[in-house]
Amino acid sequence: MLSVIYLVRHGQASFGSADYDVLSELGYRQAALVGAELRARGVRVDLAVSGTLRRQRETARAALAAYAGAAPAAGPAAPGGRAARPAASAALGSPVAGAGAPAGTGLAVANGAAGPDVTAGPDVTDGQDVTDGQDGLGVAGWAGEVEPDARWNEYDQDWLIDRHADIGDVPAAAERLPPSRGMSSRAFQGLLDVALSEWVSRTDTGPGSFVAFSDGVGDALDGLVRRLGSGGTAVVFSSAGPIGAVCARLLGLGADGLVSLNRVMINGGISKIVSGRSGTSLISVNEHSHIDAAGREFLSYR
Repeated sequence: MLSVIYLVRHGQASFGSADYDVLSELGYRQAALVGAELRARGVRVDLAVSGTLRRQRETARAALAAYAGAAPAAGPAAPGGRAARPAASAALGSPVAGAGAPAGTGLAVANGAAGPDVTAGPDVTDGQDVTDGQDGLGVAGWAGEVEPDARWNEYDQDWLIDRHADIGDVPAAAERLPPSRGMSSRAFQGLLDVALSEWVSRTDTGPGSFVAFSDGVGDALDGLVRRLGSGGTAVVFSSAGPIGAVCARLLGLGADGLVSLNRVMINGGISKIVSGRSGTSLISVNEHSHIDAAGREFLSYR
C-alpha cells in the first residue's frame, strides 16, 4: 500500500508587524479550513509533525482541532470585520467521538512519542525556535501529539535579503528595521525572489547554505517515509520554503523552478506526496480549493 504525506503551509502570519511569526486572525481561519478539508477527505492521520516556528505550531493546533471536530477558535474574525462564513464549521460535523470522525491512531502519535532531536542553525530559522517546553504539542480534541522537527522550519527571509539581494545603502544596524518591516509585501517579494535565486544557485554546503537547508528537509521527508511504512499517513505543518524545496526536489527543478513555486504558495495550501515500491512521488502541489470555497477574502500568499 502507498503511504501518504500531506504538506500544509501555515496560515497567514503577521507581515510588517513587530513579530511576523504569529498567525493573523485570517491565519487561524485558514488553518481551520485545512482541518475541515482533511476531515472531509476522510484522511486518517497516523503521524502529525510541525516545524518549531510559532506560526507553524499555531496552524497545527488550529487545523487538528478542526479536524477532530472542534469549533474554530474564538477570537479570530473573518477579514474586513465581517462574520466568518460558516463553511469551515459546517464541514466539521459533530465533535463527538465516532460521529463520522476519521480514526486517529497508529505509529508514534498514538504513543505520544517525542520528535527527533534536531536543531536548526540561526541562518535557517525565520522566527524564534521554541516549543513551549513540550516534547509534543498537545491539541485539544485530538488524541495524538504533534511532533516538533526544526528541519521543517522556514529559512530566515530577512537574513537572505540582507546577504543576497542588493538593497542599496544600508543604514547603521541600530537604525535599521528588517526588510519585512520596512516595505510593502509586493516590494519585499521582489527582493526575496532575487535573494532566493542567488542563494539557491550557490554551491557552498556549510551552515546557512541552501544545500544544507534542502538536504535537511529531504532527510526529514525520507525519515517520515521510513516511519510510515506501508499505508500510513502523515500531515506536516511547515512553510513555503521547505515545501517548495521538497516539491522542486521531487520534480527535478532547478533554482528558477523553486523560486517560482515559492512565490505562489498559498497560506493553508496542501501538497500531497505518495510513497511506495516505485519510490516517492509528488501527486499535487498547493491545493487550495478549500480556501477558494470559503471566499476570495480567505486567499493570501504571505
